[in-house]
Amino acid sequence: MVKYYTVKGEEYLMMIIYKLKSVNKFIKKYLSNFQNKIIVCFILCTTIPLLAIGLISYNTSVKIARDKIINSNLLINNQLKVDINNRIMQIEHVADSIQFYLYSLNNTPVFPLSNYLNTFNNTSNNIDVLKNNFNIFYINAFVDPSLIISNNKLNFNSLKAIEKYGVSENELINLGISPKWVFRPKQVFPYMISNTNLGVDSIFCYRSVKYNKNDSLLYAYFVSIKSDEFSDILKNSTVDNSISNYIIDDDGVVVAHSDKSKVGSTLDNEKLSIIKQNDLHNGLSSYKDSEILSSKLVNKWYIVTDIPQKYILYNTFPLIKLIFFSILLLTPVFIFIAISLGKELTKRLNKLSTIIKSAKLNNNSIQIDNLNELIDPNSVHCDDIDYIALIFQDMINTINDNFNTILDLSIKKEKLNYDLLQTQINPHFLYNILDSIHICNSIGKFDIANQIIIDLSKFYRYVLRTSENLITIKEELEISKLYLSMESICKDGNIAWNFYLDEGIENFLIPKLTLQPLIENCIKHGIGQGKNKISIDISIVYYENYILITIKDNGIGINTDKLIDIQSILKNNGVDNKYLGLSNVNARLASSKISKEHIKITSDLDSGTKIQMILNQII
Repeated sequence: MVKYYTVKGEEYLMMIIYKLKSVNKFIKKYLSNFQNKIIVCFILCTTIPLLAIGLISYNTSVKIARDKIINSNLLINNQLKVDINNRIMQIEHVADSIQFYLYSLNNTPVFPLSNYLNTFNNTSNNIDVLKNNFNIFYINAFVDPSLIISNNKLNFNSLKAIEKYGVSENELINLGISPKWVFRPKQVFPYMISNTNLGVDSIFCYRSVKYNKNDSLLYAYFVSIKSDEFSDILKNSTVDNSISNYIIDDDGVVVAHSDKSKVGSTLDNEKLSIIKQNDLHNGLSSYKDSEILSSKLVNKWYIVTDIPQKYILYNTFPLIKLIFFSILLLTPVFIFIAISLGKELTKRLNKLSTIIKSAKLNNNSIQIDNLNELIDPNSVHCDDIDYIALIFQDMINTINDNFNTILDLSIKKEKLNYDLLQTQINPHFLYNILDSIHICNSIGKFDIANQIIIDLSKFYRYVLRTSENLITIKEELEISKLYLSMESICKDGNIAWNFYLDEGIENFLIPKLTLQPLIENCIKHGIGQGKNKISIDISIVYYENYILITIKDNGIGINTDKLIDIQSILKNNGVDNKYLGLSNVNARLASSKISKEHIKITSDLDSGTKIQMILNQII
């Protein structure tokens, strides 16, 4: 299974690479056109600033919205702080009043009992008045268990019952004169007070008084309000449900919250640390995906406003939508303007490019069409394209002049090269014949020498009769026959030859002295090493649209190394003195562009040699 997914992953990766290469190839092809480059450049120059402006506008909008939302919530937070602090101070003032009433009760002698009970009733009534007038949920006093009033169970209880409220006597003894604030979730109260046995989320403000003599607890009292009271204040001041207002104690426990379901939860240490340090940052800090506003209350608790980043973004959405649609509408307009402007600016340049591409060689000169349409002869001012067109026109005229000059020089050079190769053949052939005449005279064969001289004069009469380099195949065959006749006389008639011609082929033209040097090679290199006779077959036939000439002998042949050397020279159209006749003819045919390809030669030892050449049909 792992291997299967690996193979699939590799195939997917290869497909992505192939797509990227295709896209890259398309981009390179598209940008190869200058007009497309200009258009792309204009599009980038218009869209990039537009997108940059949109991005800057977006960031500015978010910043403005953030500052506006934070400032408005900062005002709300400050107002909440004032309201909550006022309520806290009010409750502490109530606690001060209760302190006075309890102090009076505590200083009243138990006896006479009627007098004491009267004071107790007055104290209890005053506490009820405070409770009702200041909207206190519950006021409970804890007194010495020995007192008769400690069994009241409603507003007065024994000090032993104080631990039901999560506070020990030791804590109360060490409390001091300042009130203590504490949150108790699901605190159980008398049923007559809470009408429920499930408990109530409560906030206590409590005080205690101790004996100066022995530091024992004299009495304590609790002023209780529901946590819901603060939660309702926070909720009513919240501008949106996504924004949270809450109060936490010094341990990070949520005492009241705009969302009551979160009352009693505890903040993580990192967030609590940020809230406590907010005084160093003007009451504002960022935490994860929200902005936190906080300030300290008079009872050392913290009131906090938690603003999510998504709320800030949501409030900037209308402006962002406006920016987005503006960019969406303006981008096609700018692209259209860029394309139109790019095409207009490059129109004349494209026309010049088209004219240049249409330039063609005709009758040994470069011709261009419609160049005059690009240049306004009546225009006083010329732009860069006009100058380029004028320079191009002058350049074409100069090239045409130079081309004709170079063509004349090339023709003259080719003729000189051809004549030079031709002059290499004539002396070479003449030296061999004169050498044969000399041998005949030396051995006393004067009649043979005379016949050779007669044939030689006829030979040169044919050769020198015309100054043209091309002669008919018929004339070339006459020259070859005269040469074979002279060589046959020199070799005592040991040379036999045959000519095979297709009908009408003798009227085509070939370079002068094409066959004779090759026949000379057959005789010179075909006789020797015990072989005194040779037969030469010359075939000239039609071959497709060409003429195929084959010269085949039954001489001693050529060894492999020498044959490879000859074939290499012929392939490179070179001239080598070792194989002057063969390489000279090959070079002349290549120089005059008459042959389709270089001369082909094959040979087998003791079997003979075959030479083939394919020539163009020239009349």
